Amino acid sequence: MDADVAHQNENQSLTASDRGTAAKSVEGWVLIATNIHEEAQEEDLYDIFADYGDVTYIQVPLDRRTGYVKGYAVLEYSLESEAKKAVDALNGSDFFGRKIKVDWAFRKEPIGNHISDQ
Repeated sequence: MDADVAHQNENQSLTASDRGTAAKSVEGWVLIATNIHEEAQEEDLYDIFADYGDVTYIQVPLDRRTGYVKGYAVLEYSLESEAKKAVDALNGSDFFGRKIKVDWAFRKEPIGNHISDQ
């Protein structure tokens, strides 16, 4: 268990390029955006992400009890170059008064960075 915690702490300090490269899903390049304001709407997110390419899918989960956004969104682009532009431009940007985090939803881990079975 201590080894797992140490590995997680080690990964938190790595840069995006150190953590591996983006991995394509079945249909496209999937991004996850976090720290989304609870009153943001799907259309608001679509508008800012569409500036970087064709958004083929967007999901903004809502809390069943309150009806507000849960704080994250999943978006998909068909082209990696468009998704990368969105990550580079929007990660750390201001959206509804909050600094959002945008990153790849799926990554290929670099060779040699796998947790060994103990």
